[in-house]
Amino acid sequence: MEALNKFEDYFNDREVRQEYKKEFISLWNGWLGKENYHKLDEVTVQDWNKFNNLIRLIAEKYNILFVDFSNKKLIKINDIEETLFNYEDAMNKTADEFSYYVIPEISRFYEIIIRMFFDDHNPPHFHIFYQDYEAIIHIQNRFVKGEFPCRALKIVYEWLDLHKEELLANWKLMQETGEYNTIEPLD
Repeated sequence: MEALNKFEDYFNDREVRQEYKKEFISLWNGWLGKENYHKLDEVTVQDWNKFNNLIRLIAEKYNILFVDFSNKKLIKINDIEETLFNYEDAMNKTADEFSYYVIPEISRFYEIIIRMFFDDHNPPHFHIFYQDYEAIIHIQNRFVKGEFPCRALKIVYEWLDLHKEELLANWKLMQETGEYNTIEPLD
């Protein structure tokens, strides 16, 4: 196992590494683009508050890390409010000064994403994501909660059988410290 929470695991300077899917949250439909920068001047306080509320909702569902580009670090967020900007401050920032976040992954293979969450409920389990499917798998008994395609689930079970002890150690580490280790993907 290899400790993650390292900036270099996700970024090359300010660019997201190719193996990760870059998602963005925007007030507009699609990427804004330079030709539409004038729309930034049209953002209202209400628009900005909706945007911050969306970030809050994401932080409730996922454990996210704050990206500190100046120090090249990923930082565990204890209070999402500390990373959000109010309307006035946001309107005076350049695009490079806005917040970036990472939703940490334990492993990724065959388009399947494996995650564990800080302060999650017992029994020890992990979350799996594939296309539009999401499920939880209990590590000890392989019980599945949620819907997941059979073929993809068989692949996850194969990976689980190979890494059960690492997953249990990761669960304990996350609950005690909030840190985690990546686990080798299935080849």
